[in-house]
Amino acid sequence: MALSTPPAAATEALPPPPPTPPRPAKPPVVVFSLPLDGERDVPPNTIFKVQFNKDMEDSTFRGRVLLRYAGPPQPGDRDLDAVKVDYDQGLRTLTIDPGDLLRPGRVVEIALLPGIADLDGLPLATRPGVDPGSAADRLRFRTAPGLGGT
Repeated sequence: MALSTPPAAATEALPPPPPTPPRPAKPPVVVFSLPLDGERDVPPNTIFKVQFNKDMEDSTFRGRVLLRYAGPPQPGDRDLDAVKVDYDQGLRTLTIDPGDLLRPGRVVEIALLPGIADLDGLPLATRPGVDPGSAADRLRFRTAPGLGGT
């Protein structure tokens, strides 16, 4: 065993590197829907699915998901008042069941209203082209025409 020489007095330890700044948090967005946004000939018994890129806070969907016919009311329209909304945390998927058959040949709109947030409290990002005061996102679909070609 041999003794080593002690370090010189002028040798100093380097200071630790500065901490890496945290990455800016990205807000949640809609990444996918079934049927696809803009799809035509959607069956009248469709159940809609909307998937997000992040885990969402289930409670923020209450009262902030609207399913409605787009445009002015038409004869025979009924309010879609039996809509059921359910969120699957594992799949990050919102299921929207109209609870009734949709009218043939109509444009149906899902509006995701401000206040929907992820588990970190970040609000759903507003899709470009959507008025941020009215909705964070809008998805539209056209139901298949009826036998009479409506």
